[in-house]
Amino acid sequence: MIVEMLAADEVLPKEDENIVATGFIVRSWFKWNYETWKKELVEHTGKAFLGLTLNCAQCHDHKYDPLTQEEYFRFRAFFEPLELRHDRVPGEADPGMFEKYVYGKPYGPIKTGRVRVFDEYLDAETFMFSKGDARLKIEGKPPMKPGGPAAVKGNDLTVERIVLPIEAAYPGMKEFIRAEERGRRQAAIEAAQTELAEARNALSTEPPELQQELQMAELALQQARADAVRLLLETGGTANSPVLEGTQSLVLDAKVGRRALSHSLPGLDTLSNDATVSYLIRIVQDSHTNLQLGLDIAQGATGGFVAFENGNVKSYMPGGFQEFIAGSYDLAKGQNSFQVQMQLDIANNLFLLTVKSLSDNTVIVNAVPAALNGWKPQSNGRRGLFLDCRPGTEAIYDALTFTQQDGTKLLSFDFESPADIDGRDIVDTPVAAGSSPWLVTAFCAAPATSKVTSAVMLNPTVQAAQARFTAAKQSLRLPTLKIEAAEAKLLAANQELQSLNDRIAADSARYATGLLSEDLQAEPAVKTLIDAACHHEREASVATATAGLISADAAIAAAEVRIADAGQKADQAAGEAATKELQAAQQNRTAASAALSKAGEMLAKELGEYTPLSPKYSQISSGRRSVLARWIANKENPLTARVAANHLWLRHFGQAIVDTPHDLGRNGSRPTHPELLDWLACELMDSGWSMKHIHRLIVTSQTYQLTSLQPQSAVDRTHDPVELNSADADNKTYWRFPPARMQAEVVRDSLLSVAGELDATMGGHEIDHKEGMTSRRRSLYFAHHGEEKMEFLELFDAANACDCYKRTTSVQPQQALALSNSELTKSLSRALATRLWDKMAAEISTVNKTTEEPGQAIPVSLDDLGTRQKTRFVTLAFLQVLNRAPGEAERVASLNFLEQQTMRITPVAGTESAFDPAVRARENLVHALMNHNDFVTVR
Repeated sequence: MIVEMLAADEVLPKEDENIVATGFIVRSWFKWNYETWKKELVEHTGKAFLGLTLNCAQCHDHKYDPLTQEEYFRFRAFFEPLELRHDRVPGEADPGMFEKYVYGKPYGPIKTGRVRVFDEYLDAETFMFSKGDARLKIEGKPPMKPGGPAAVKGNDLTVERIVLPIEAAYPGMKEFIRAEERGRRQAAIEAAQTELAEARNALSTEPPELQQELQMAELALQQARADAVRLLLETGGTANSPVLEGTQSLVLDAKVGRRALSHSLPGLDTLSNDATVSYLIRIVQDSHTNLQLGLDIAQGATGGFVAFENGNVKSYMPGGFQEFIAGSYDLAKGQNSFQVQMQLDIANNLFLLTVKSLSDNTVIVNAVPAALNGWKPQSNGRRGLFLDCRPGTEAIYDALTFTQQDGTKLLSFDFESPADIDGRDIVDTPVAAGSSPWLVTAFCAAPATSKVTSAVMLNPTVQAAQARFTAAKQSLRLPTLKIEAAEAKLLAANQELQSLNDRIAADSARYATGLLSEDLQAEPAVKTLIDAACHHEREASVATATAGLISADAAIAAAEVRIADAGQKADQAAGEAATKELQAAQQNRTAASAALSKAGEMLAKELGEYTPLSPKYSQISSGRRSVLARWIANKENPLTARVAANHLWLRHFGQAIVDTPHDLGRNGSRPTHPELLDWLACELMDSGWSMKHIHRLIVTSQTYQLTSLQPQSAVDRTHDPVELNSADADNKTYWRFPPARMQAEVVRDSLLSVAGELDATMGGHEIDHKEGMTSRRRSLYFAHHGEEKMEFLELFDAANACDCYKRTTSVQPQQALALSNSELTKSLSRALATRLWDKMAAEISTVNKTTEEPGQAIPVSLDDLGTRQKTRFVTLAFLQVLNRAPGEAERVASLNFLEQQTMRITPVAGTESAFDPAVRARENLVHALMNHNDFVTVR
């Protein structure tokens, strides 16, 4: 056990079920500071296995024991090469590489795989330092070689490096990983085949009405466009126009994703100190959109800005970057279109902001000063302009103009040029020589767009007709798309399986010698396998990305059909759900398109390496910890067996032979029975380190079989128990068995067990401590560390996760309250009371049937029957909860309680009770027994 706890990865590198024992080392891992990890490993390895406080020799020689500071650092050298890795376990997905700590990076809980130790830094050296500070290296001291204290013969250990099996260094060679990967791909093939068959069957039953609907929708769209054009001509393109000015505007649609554009603003060298920046804006969907005067468009640095955010107009206060609310607007009242004017005052590093609502001619911001923060056009060649539409927003911009004080327009964006084609994204618009284009910034997130849109296309009637036409076209196209998607998935799944088989074949050939260092990749036959694996993996990536793209198209089509259907039925909830589906499908398409582009680029490149089935690690281990483990677990070591025997005795009796099990040195407690401790240690070693043998010796001993109850003590009838208690109140001589309260976890688990509701399922991930009062799992499986502790267990002195060599036992009022008021105890007492009453009824019914003569019933009065039932219930309750029958006084008191409690909670005449008083009385009795001292005390 000790060898596996310290070095299973070196001693049994292929035995995954044994490597979990190295959790002893993992538990002390401290991601923010490996120095702390190494210090705790030295401390707890010394305390747990040797009973030595090695940590007291870190800064100077030990004050009590023959341990030098140099020996401390020699002991630490055993652990210097350590690092953690993340291995895959059967039945779970590959967790990937273990994420080493990076400052500022968030880390979620680990849900899959096995975290274990290995030696990564084979050449790591251990230097002595002073005052416990690794920065204070002691000059002139050479690196410490691994070794133990000379006082226990640990100063002459020979360490040799170990060559591990290839499966330990490259887990991808394990058969279970290969089999699971094949199974996953085979399952994908079968799923794609099923999907293809269903899609083909659906196509054969396509209704003819779809083609008719498409024709009708196309005619309706043509009519809507014609009506919109006629309306524009009749009104001169101004009244009720969906665009802000002219016939086209720029629409930033970031209902999903984000759209942030930049422009370098050429030609503003002569912009005057008091020039004006003005623009028109309409808020279609409100979250956050802004115009920024950029200090550095390459870096995304902002000078001055104006933002429309959830009903507020915001800017920066003069002299800095602190946001403030300059004004407010109300979309519900129709305030959605605005004229914005920024009157610059470059000399004073500010501008005056004015915002007018065009729908009601209300000035909502009137010449409010706001910060420029050093913005001056073209002063360093990096200044410019940003338009930003953040997620959940759609805004229309137009008439963005830079005007001199005399009215001269230096630069204007009206989106009316021939190059600004309706429906084209502004970043795709070609620009004339000497001009600058609009560019997307790094803040953009798909599928948001920035399209030039005409008044016709912004007309609500046209948009509705367009949506109907799109839905009709997609309805007709959807069955074929589904077939194409299923065919693409099937092709991708088959290619993924072929790629996997090729990679497995290449791995087997490359590492046929069993050594990663002897890679046979240069052999012609092996090189052919490697090239095939690489090529087929890239082909599979292309096929997978293609399948993702077609599947996204099918999802988009299906969502658009559902949106149209919801609109026709006026089903707002269905429309909103379908819109979310559409947005998700659009995001998936963007991601699939990017993946396809990347996969195509990789396919065109020269062949190289393929992706291994798992991470690869060094096949060499330092061998340091295996030497340490074997030295500790050696019969020649005078401490290990004594420490182990002392702990085994402690677990049985609740008190140890040496009261400081972590310190058997000179500063620790003296053993109460040194000869007994030596004898148990010898028995442990001579039995082949069999703990079962020691357990058997202890539990079959006369000492273990002593009673805990003083008046009936049979330890020595020639001595008065009262006299013995006065002479040895702490029971150091074991004149009786020491009674002890259950450990915290046992208290909770016993409550569940006596009620028949303990879930004995073994293994699995840790459970959130907040579920402690509702889950029926054993307490062992709940999270228990500094930030997450179950309050119920803490009240009963739960184990200290960092340092628990001997449990502490306290007595405090909150413990009684926890048992009395806990919802867990209440619910369990009710369940147990019901079960015991049913058991009692079954027993009495069986007795009556076996004692009756044929055709003759035994006459029993109702009072007698009720008393028999209650008496038997009381007996069953005591046996189940307290594991003993009730005494005569207890039986009478319990029967009286049942009668009195029933009467006490029986409602007065004329009222109804929410529960049966007799049932509730029985539940109360069981609840009281769960609060009995005998329940939580081991005697």
